[in-house]
Amino acid sequence: MEFREVYRNHADRYHELVSAEDADDNLRHALSDIFGSAPGKLLDVGAGTGRVSRLLLEQGAHVVALEPEAAMLDVARAQLAEYVPHQLELMIGDGRALPFDDDSMQGAVAGWVFGHFRYWEEADWRTHIAQALAEMQRVVVPDGALAVIETLGTAQEAAAPPNERLGEYYAWLEQQGFERRQFATDYVFTDAASAARCLGFFFGTELETKVLERKWTRVPEWTGMWTRQEA
Repeated sequence: MEFREVYRNHADRYHELVSAEDADDNLRHALSDIFGSAPGKLLDVGAGTGRVSRLLLEQGAHVVALEPEAAMLDVARAQLAEYVPHQLELMIGDGRALPFDDDSMQGAVAGWVFGHFRYWEEADWRTHIAQALAEMQRVVVPDGALAVIETLGTAQEAAAPPNERLGEYYAWLEQQGFERRQFATDYVFTDAASAARCLGFFFGTELETKVLERKWTRVPEWTGMWTRQEA
C-alpha cells in the first residue's frame, strides 16, 4: 500500500502500528537528551498521529504539531485530548512553508517525514528537503536544536539504511552538518499474528510472512536521529 494512501485513509491502523514501537523507550530518552528537561515550545513537523508529540508533551514541552493530512491529526487530537488546547496546538500545514514567525520555537523535530521526499520528489528531492530544513531553522531560536528522525531498518539484525536511496539521503543530511545517533526502537506485540497483521499492513506481505515464520512478538526496528544545533 502506498504510504500517502495509509496516511489519508487508514490513520487508525497506522496509529496501531506505531503505538507498538520503541519497546525500551530509547526514542523517549534520545529526545530528552536533545531538548532537555525544560524544552519550552517545540515544533513537531509531520506530526502524524502524535507519537513524537506525546513524548515531548510528557517531558513538559508546549508542542505545536503540524501535519498535512487531516485524518492523521484527527487521531492525534483524540489520542492527546488531555493536552488540548493548553499544551498542544494541532495545525494542518506543509513543512516546506511553515506558518510561524522567525525565532518562535525553542526547537523542532521532524519524525519519519523527509525521507518520503526522496521518493515523492525524486527529481529534486534535495531542494524539497533543504527548503523544509531551512524553514525549521528559520522558526527556531538561535542555539535551538533541530532533529530529524528516520528509519535505519525494520526486521534487520543491524542498523543500516534500508535501501540505496535512503542511504544517499542520510549521507546528504550529514553533509549539511547533522550528526547521527542510532538506537533500537523494537516493536512489541501480544502475539505473532498481531505483529504480522500490523507490520504487513504497512510494510507488505514479505515482512508479514517473515514475522509469522519466525513467530516474532518482538520485531527489530532501528532508528536514526540526526541533530544540528543552530548558531
